[in-house]
Amino acid sequence: MPDSPKTILLAGAIGGAAPALLTLALNYTGKARTIDVGDLPFYLIGTLILSILGAAVAWGFEEENRKKAVMLGISIPALLSVGIKSAPDQNGGSELSALFDFSLIPSAYAQGLVPSPSPVAAPQASVPGRTIELSTGAAPNDYTAVLLNSEGKEILSSGLQGQKFLSIPLPEDASSVYFKSGDASTQKFPLSSKPGVATAFEIDIKTKRKLGFLQAFGAKPEVESTIDAEKREVTPPAPGTEGWIFLGKRTGNAWETLYAKLPSQEVPAANTKATVTFPLRLRSSPGSDHQLIGVLPAGHSFTILETKSDDQKSYWAKVKSGL
Repeated sequence: MPDSPKTILLAGAIGGAAPALLTLALNYTGKARTIDVGDLPFYLIGTLILSILGAAVAWGFEEENRKKAVMLGISIPALLSVGIKSAPDQNGGSELSALFDFSLIPSAYAQGLVPSPSPVAAPQASVPGRTIELSTGAAPNDYTAVLLNSEGKEILSSGLQGQKFLSIPLPEDASSVYFKSGDASTQKFPLSSKPGVATAFEIDIKTKRKLGFLQAFGAKPEVESTIDAEKREVTPPAPGTEGWIFLGKRTGNAWETLYAKLPSQEVPAANTKATVTFPLRLRSSPGSDHQLIGVLPAGHSFTILETKSDDQKSYWAKVKSGL
């Protein structure tokens, strides 16, 4: 006896939604998340559309058996999955994904972008100590630093993949630099020609993508990025200069963040020798509101004279510049 039309339509709808709901269930019960919580409403909208398509296919084939109607419904997301994976576009996503993508509300992401070209080793600088120091803050991102000569011609393009901080020696003829991530780029920044001077840049990269449910079937979301940079010149203080630096934060018996290379994970004792791993501001007293004496660039050596912590987590150190 054939099933009723309502039962057939319901069976087709269940079949259409089944693969998407299974993917969603695995996503939220597994360790590796591929679907962000912010995507959930749009993913469910897509699942509803697949249910409607599944019901339509079952009705269109005039199926009279609910079991076969379920299988017909399942065929819809299966065909979409094959189409998405077999039709990549030039951006690494898919034309089919772009057609069906739900982009009602863009959202910001701190995830990495499509990897930049492999890093190119920079030649050693002819001017001693002339470097650029690059930092992306708390979240590492992929971007490219492009060095230009005085005529504005590109002399070096270095893809930087995931490093939070990097120091690059400058070629003798490097006159300016700009940074790019995806299709976005910063302005051109002039570089100091003085020996022993590092030019530091705080790189701020933000990414956003269209919200869509087809990524559950293998589609890569379309990602857009913006990139900004803040520049400052870093001239190390004279050897023997004393002041206070922010050393880092501790959790338990280890450093949560640390801005110098120390001999161990312990809180350093007096007369400990250390090396700067991230440009550090040297101040007259512990605290960011005290007078700035100078900046210790990456690679600069110093001696720790004493340490101080108000809350047993954030540590300041009184140091002497140079060993």
